[in-house]
Amino acid sequence: MDLLNVLYGSKYRLDKEQAAEDINRLTDRILDEYKPDAGQKRRPRILVTGCPIGGDSVKIVRAIEDNGGVVVAFEDCTGANVIDKLVDEDDPDIYGTIARKYFYIGCAIMTPNDNRIELLGRMID
Repeated sequence: MDLLNVLYGSKYRLDKEQAAEDINRLTDRILDEYKPDAGQKRRPRILVTGCPIGGDSVKIVRAIEDNGGVVVAFEDCTGANVIDKLVDEDDPDIYGTIARKYFYIGCAIMTPNDNRIELLGRMID
């Protein structure tokens, strides 16, 4: 739920330095909690895919975490697939490279969806 709140809330924050500090602090806390010696029982790690972030995602994450799982990643409209491939800033065809970046995002509703399947494989690994 912490991850969802950060992903959903950080895109509307204007102070990017403070947002980065908050994300780093949350990351440190989550990593500390995840250490094997933290005394917590290991929970099933869940990757949520194909669901846009918003009210529906909150319900899904709560259901998973209330039943013993932990959501560790999102592959959705505002999750990993948006930041997976970066724009090549050195490409002289800047408009073309921007178009390619967005054209090859593996959207859950588009087919064929080879880019999405490849990203999911890497995330699972």
